[in-house]
Amino acid sequence: MTALTMKVGPLAQAGGLTVRTLHHWDTIGLLSPSRRTAGGHREYTEDDLVRLYQVLALRGLGLGLETIAACLDAGVDPSRLIRDHLDGVEASLAALAVPLCCLLAAAGAVPWDVLLALPFALAALAAVTFVRLWPGRARPGRVAAAGDRAPVRGRGPSTPPRRTSSRPVPGPGPSPRG
Repeated sequence: MTALTMKVGPLAQAGGLTVRTLHHWDTIGLLSPSRRTAGGHREYTEDDLVRLYQVLALRGLGLGLETIAACLDAGVDPSRLIRDHLDGVEASLAALAVPLCCLLAAAGAVPWDVLLALPFALAALAAVTFVRLWPGRARPGRVAAAGDRAPVRGRGPSTPPRRTSSRPVPGPGPSPRG
């Protein structure tokens, strides 16, 4: 009885990739086939398929190919890698919350009362999502901090009025053909 093997074309199709991508991953050592035919064609085994789906999952989360290769080759647990990546993404989101609010305020796209609550709302949403995805692994410090700081602010005298767009309204103008 022979083990299941796939050639590069069907594997690329099954993984939603191109043959060229699989050739590149073979060249950089990310996903090399376990076998070759007598004619030198690549043949991927079931173990190669497992690695392919690990690579696809980690790549889909935004990890770079070098990081994925180093971690899978070193035997790092993919769930640990995902947790570390999640911490980095959370830090990036937290760092972007204030500039995002400033940009939205400057563009007049969102009312001030909504902007002032946005960082807290994002933190609360992240905490709720985390608890739903991993109910037994709640991180109490983050969840409590997000849950008890959601201000409700109205439009008061210290809140600047909402800006309207200063862009000109397109209308009939001089004809380009003059």
